[in-house]
Amino acid sequence: MLANEFNSSKQYVDNLSVNTKRGLRQKVRRGEMPGVAPVGYYNDLRTKTAKVDKKTAPIVREVFELYAKGDQRLDEIADFLHAKGIQTRSGKVNGKKTTGKKPYHKNRIKRMLANPFYYGHFCYLGEVHEGKHKGIISKRLFDQVQVVLERRGKPHPKTNDPMPLCGLVYCSCGMMYTAEKHVKRQKNGNIHTYVYYRCTRKSKTVVCREPHIRAEELDKQLSALLQKYAMPTAWADKLRELIRNDEMSEKADFECITGNDKEAIAQLSDKLARLLDGYLDGDVERELYQDKRAEILGKKKLLHEQIEQATLGVSTWVEPMKTWIETAVSICKVAKSDDLRAKKSLLLEIFGSNLKMRQKEVVINDDQFLTSPLKNRWQALRAASEKIAPEGDNFRFSSELVRSYRIYLNFLERWLTVVYQAHRASQLHLKAGSLLSTEPCASPHAPG
Repeated sequence: MLANEFNSSKQYVDNLSVNTKRGLRQKVRRGEMPGVAPVGYYNDLRTKTAKVDKKTAPIVREVFELYAKGDQRLDEIADFLHAKGIQTRSGKVNGKKTTGKKPYHKNRIKRMLANPFYYGHFCYLGEVHEGKHKGIISKRLFDQVQVVLERRGKPHPKTNDPMPLCGLVYCSCGMMYTAEKHVKRQKNGNIHTYVYYRCTRKSKTVVCREPHIRAEELDKQLSALLQKYAMPTAWADKLRELIRNDEMSEKADFECITGNDKEAIAQLSDKLARLLDGYLDGDVERELYQDKRAEILGKKKLLHEQIEQATLGVSTWVEPMKTWIETAVSICKVAKSDDLRAKKSLLLEIFGSNLKMRQKEVVINDDQFLTSPLKNRWQALRAASEKIAPEGDNFRFSSELVRSYRIYLNFLERWLTVVYQAHRASQLHLKAGSLLSTEPCASPHAPG
């Protein structure tokens, strides 16, 4: 009997909990917040909704406006509310009686200022819902208050951001260069800050004797190195003209090739229709019809693939080269500026990890840089710059840069094809060497 009664009571409590949660969810769907209305509102017992309190709502609005100015602390806002008669109530807190009539705690003020209920929404179970009650403040004023709250909140721990030029230059011993900041305080009160770059000296086999270098000297050398790869504006205009001409030529060739393929596809479609008519009329046997139909469909598929390949290949090099031209033109401006992070980005794009420090001098690791796929476009630009220096105005601009850049893209495409096929061969437990030997580009360092 006791077990049956216990089961019945438990089932009643479970059903009551389910019905209560269902009712609360339905109330949320109607745009009504379950629970007690915050300061500035009151709960209407007749309609069971939150109504604006005409007495305290203007005070709450004034609180938001005061805090949005950014010169008020949370304790001062609590004192302001206390002076207006908005204060704690008497009752029991943690089992102890309280007389009330004291200013709100600053944490309660912070929750009040971060409550979306005041602009027409409400938060329930960690989610913000749209309410049908009337807001006291605007969403813009609420956002301004959130900015002030975030700015005047607890300070976040400082992160140790690396110096701008870290991760760019290698030491002659093979380790990376890092930075150190030193502060010098003089007796007269002057404070000087110096930044030095040095080898990390993490090698366990090589004893590094490379000296440190001042950040200003390193910046000067890297800027001079960048200047060698800057593109004059006149060159950029000429390159854009060559790009437009090549692009128009490619589009014309594309239209000619695809036009012939489309015409051939239309002829094959007509031939397929005539073949079907002959089969339906009984003039063509079933086996002959199936063989001819498969042959025609195969030819159509090949033509469609040719059109798709031509569509993918037309002018795909144009946008990357335009972006490269803009980057090359901006080098001169960046090299003369103090933006070290922009300089680092350009240096990584041009040299990658091929910069080394030897006796306080930044040098290019020629063995790696000259065999890198990145050498084509930037090396061609530097070679052109060095050629124009002795010839002056007699220098004749050519399309070598355009051709070199397109060769560079063609090389990357072929190299990636080799890598992809080698990856598939390894999955099939084949020897990668036997596959690469059959490719037109057997080595990723031979542009062909």
